Amino acid sequence: MIDVRFIESADGFAAIAPAWRALAATVPDVLPFLTPHWCTAWYSTFASRADPRVIVVFEGKRLDAVMPLMFQRVLRGPGLSVRFDYDKTDKAILSHKPRFRFLPIRQLTFPMNLESASLRGGILSRPGREMSVLRALFAAFESRSDWDLAVLPCDGETAKKWSEVLNSTAMPFFVRDGHRQFYTTKITQTWDDYLLTKSKKFRQNSRRSDVAAMKFDRRLQSWTLTGAEVTEEKLAHFFEIGRRSWKIGARKGVDFYLPITDKLTEFNRRVCGLNSLSDVTPVLHLVGGSELYAGMLCFKSGGRLLASQTYYDFSVRHISPGRLLAREVWRWSWDNKVNIIDWNGFSSYVQSFADHSDDFFQVLVFRNNLGGRMLKTLSEKMGGSLLSQGLTND
Repeated sequence: MIDVRFIESADGFAAIAPAWRALAATVPDVLPFLTPHWCTAWYSTFASRADPRVIVVFEGKRLDAVMPLMFQRVLRGPGLSVRFDYDKTDKAILSHKPRFRFLPIRQLTFPMNLESASLRGGILSRPGREMSVLRALFAAFESRSDWDLAVLPCDGETAKKWSEVLNSTAMPFFVRDGHRQFYTTKITQTWDDYLLTKSKKFRQNSRRSDVAAMKFDRRLQSWTLTGAEVTEEKLAHFFEIGRRSWKIGARKGVDFYLPITDKLTEFNRRVCGLNSLSDVTPVLHLVGGSELYAGMLCFKSGGRLLASQTYYDFSVRHISPGRLLAREVWRWSWDNKVNIIDWNGFSSYVQSFADHSDDFFQVLVFRNNLGGRMLKTLSEKMGGSLLSQGLTND
């Protein structure tokens, strides 16, 4: 017997956390964004901005699926285009502010925003049960009337699966290109062996980075802290590097700038400090000598290492600190049996270390009423959809 429930309170999250954690353990390379550890930290930090909505699917007493969501009342333009500001408060840090946003929308999407360095989410489901729980989850959407639009970013394979199920419902929907790729690397060899597979130019740049680093500071080294070693003091040092980074100020050609806000640091302290929830482990890679110059905060869940945030002092950009960090991350991953490094980014820099990329799309789902059908028609006309791939319904 399938039982679908909506959970919207802290007590409800606490009640299902053990079963949720056990479910996450059945997925080998689970995204941190889908664990109770991450979602507990996110909902606790950003509760004043968005209401939590978690849909769970039980088969008898066994938890088979979890879909973490957030609810906000937002203003959107007629194309319903969302590139970065899934959380409406992120609009303030975009380099180019969206215009003509006048449609009041009750929006559902995954719990994500720029301050948490996450623009992805998804559905955590028991292996082998994906399609059956999808039908139950989207049927739950249909049963509610307190929303207008769900904006669900996902990779292409997932978009096709969701579209197949949505086509069996009465809810209007379509799929739109997300204009974004996320890069990953499978760790099947050591860093030194990996270098041998790269181009001559890549290897030369790596050697130049080492030489420049030693000339700059002979005491320069890299090291890694994990778990309880990632203390509040260490995080404070990491974010101090961030305050000296180019990322926190406007820069030509950059889509957004991300100041080190109280919410950003609070969220990361929560994720790193929830040691009783063992499904996510913080991993902090640092580069320093006479002082700290660069750092990368990662989170390990199952066999996946997520590169959450990277900062380096702008004054040391000539030594390519990102390359030094990538090498440290790779070596640590090899030593600690990481299967996948998820670079959590879409820049040309992370692309140079990746061996796989996923094109991301947006599945836009509308209420099955006159307003929903009108919104879908307007959005397709103004913003476009992937009609040629059949990823839509009418």
